Amino acid sequence: MKVPTPVGIATIRVDQAAARQCYSLTLSRGKGKSEMLPVVSNLLTDKYEDPRDDTDSDQERPGAVEYVEEVVLSEEFPDRIVKICTKLASAVRENLISFLRSNASAFARSYEDMPGIPTDMAMHNLSIVPFSALVRQKRGAFTHEKYRAIQVEVKKLMAINFVKEVTYPRWLANVVMVPKKTPGSWYNQIWMNPADEEHTAFTTDKGLYCYQVMPFGLKNAGATYQRLVNSMFVDVIGTIMEVYVDDMLVKSLTAEDHVTNVSIVFSIILRNGMRLNPQKCIFGVEVGRFLGYIISHRGIEANPEKVQAILDMISPTYRNDVESITGKVAALSRFISRLTDKCTPIFKLLKTQHVEVISWSAEHEAAFLSLKAYLAAVPLLYKPVPREMLYVYLAASSTAVLQKPETSGRLIKWAIELGEFDIKYQPRTAIKGQAAADFISKLIPSHDPPLGSPEPPAPDPPLPSTWRLHVDGASNKKTSGAGILLISPDDQVYEYALKFAFKASNNVAEYEALVAGLQIALELGVQHLRIFSDSQLVMNQVSGNFEAKESHMSSYQALARALVQRLASYVITQIPRAKNDKADALAKIAATSPSPAYKATKVEILEKPSSSKMVSEIFTVDHTASWMDPILKYMVDGLDPDDKVEARRL
Repeated sequence: MKVPTPVGIATIRVDQAAARQCYSLTLSRGKGKSEMLPVVSNLLTDKYEDPRDDTDSDQERPGAVEYVEEVVLSEEFPDRIVKICTKLASAVRENLISFLRSNASAFARSYEDMPGIPTDMAMHNLSIVPFSALVRQKRGAFTHEKYRAIQVEVKKLMAINFVKEVTYPRWLANVVMVPKKTPGSWYNQIWMNPADEEHTAFTTDKGLYCYQVMPFGLKNAGATYQRLVNSMFVDVIGTIMEVYVDDMLVKSLTAEDHVTNVSIVFSIILRNGMRLNPQKCIFGVEVGRFLGYIISHRGIEANPEKVQAILDMISPTYRNDVESITGKVAALSRFISRLTDKCTPIFKLLKTQHVEVISWSAEHEAAFLSLKAYLAAVPLLYKPVPREMLYVYLAASSTAVLQKPETSGRLIKWAIELGEFDIKYQPRTAIKGQAAADFISKLIPSHDPPLGSPEPPAPDPPLPSTWRLHVDGASNKKTSGAGILLISPDDQVYEYALKFAFKASNNVAEYEALVAGLQIALELGVQHLRIFSDSQLVMNQVSGNFEAKESHMSSYQALARALVQRLASYVITQIPRAKNDKADALAKIAATSPSPAYKATKVEILEKPSSSKMVSEIFTVDHTASWMDPILKYMVDGLDPDDKVEARRL
């Protein structure tokens, strides 16, 4: 907005974000109260106030971002600087500075320093819907200052071949001027597909131009950049590096290894023509922000500013304040255990009170204070250690119920994805009782054995001879088969392959393999058996965790259950496909072999399904003691109980 003043025309520019914040504060604080808006500070040098300073830990908590110093990379160009941590040891500091100066070419100071990513590594394509209506915007009007800024930017981009002039584009858009916090857009390192260049055309007062590199304003620019970094750093992501679009983190367990890890990443960057923005790089820090979280050797912590924002909030009066609380809590949901239980009264308030001024009761205040108390000591996330047992404790909540079908679908999808891993489910014993037992066992003093020759301990009972059975099925459009691997207690391996003369699905092939394997084991007189298969459906149906809804699957389930009941003991285990490779190979041999013999493995032909005996239900007999036993003895054998009261009752 422009207004006349005694000294000329004054231009007033409005910050909508600040205006909305002022309005929100006015509503929440009420009349007669005011609050100064915080001034944006330098995140690289300012320390933060940790809301958990009153914890009992003796270890000093790290700051959000450590103190940094600027290092000049070249004496000829004193403006070329990077930032490093001030807390590094002198030897590590000198080694890091020497490395950065020797690899100064990895940093770009302007567009001219960016050679661009090779097209065989990444190229941006536009997904345009065929036969869609063309959009040709008319040239908009700008002020003279903006026209001059547009001309300067276009000349700069044309000089480095980032844009080129175009004559008759089919698509045309106006220039959108965006203030840049830092010079340059690092998305411009990826070239456009030449066939899509003219689709990025824009109009100015001096002519029409289009981009030869990927402009940062495209919606899918971030996805293209993510694919690029995933392919570039595929060998180091998850080990010494984490990448999300243009946010990169190189991590090291020790300070001495940091320069080595950074050199590995720099070699990949220089080899692929990528360049870094020195104004956004900090090296050698032990603590820093990454994707809004605080990363340190202790683990991943919640952003203290987001935590402090909730701790500083007062009891809400208006509905907008409650919505603000839920929004801030959602940003910290990863760090709040059983969030729904803690915030149920607040969530219910938004569903029941559809008015501007809400009724904040004692129940809501108690939940709000409980949430603040929890956030005052919010836990941190620690990364899992490879090859270490990971325990996941699951607890059901009466307030969190899956009501949306897509939510249940996501859970089923995750169950399928996790099925290939070796995951064991077991109920957790009482924690308090177990802790008390451990405490007592540690404090009970050990008594010395009496003098003399002690009695030898009783020998352990011999372990039962347990066999192992690996089964797998294979099915394709033409044929199907099953592979069976039976291993004796002395590691003698017996291989069987079955080829089906009937059409069978994958699940039917898995069941046929299991049934055939159980029948072979029973014929050999096996009493104790461990069954392994990579089929989640079959293993869970036989163990009773899943229900078979189809009639033919119910027949297979009943048949398999009847066979395992004939064993003295059995254990059913689902294993990943990689650990069932031998049985899988036998199944593929049976499904693809044209002849009934393949090298040393004999392939037998199964003419009809095992469930073709029209077995609708198979009942197993439970031989445990029951209240009906005395009645049966009296009715069948005429035997009276020894107890006269029981005999009279019969």
